Amino acid sequence: MNKQFVHNIPPGSILTRAKIGFPLIAHYGVYIGNNTVIENNSEHGVRKISLQNFKQGMSGQLIYEPLANPSKAINLANNYLNRPYSLLSFNCEHFVNLIKSGKPSSSQVNFAAFAIAAVVFSKSLK
Repeated sequence: MNKQFVHNIPPGSILTRAKIGFPLIAHYGVYIGNNTVIENNSEHGVRKISLQNFKQGMSGQLIYEPLANPSKAINLANNYLNRPYSLLSFNCEHFVNLIKSGKPSSSQVNFAAFAIAAVVFSKSLK
């Protein structure tokens, strides 16, 4: 996996940024060129926005990961436009992993579920 800090982002790259106030939570999108990103967010679902708007609310560096088949990634991302957001089954991380590997997954959701289960289990031992 070749992740790089932003300079000249190749179209078809996965973008990652941390959220202000939530450094452990990342937001993801697919850069499609012409300063445009396809993202999946809780208010609008999958949509096109400017790179500048994608960077809003960002803390730290914007990182990109070029994909092996950028035109396929862009076409696939466009096919999901207007699909609704779901925190547990189709969030921004599910979306980009679907574009990358064909499988929607979210390590952030998995970690949160594990943490909640650990708290519930530890309370049941008392």
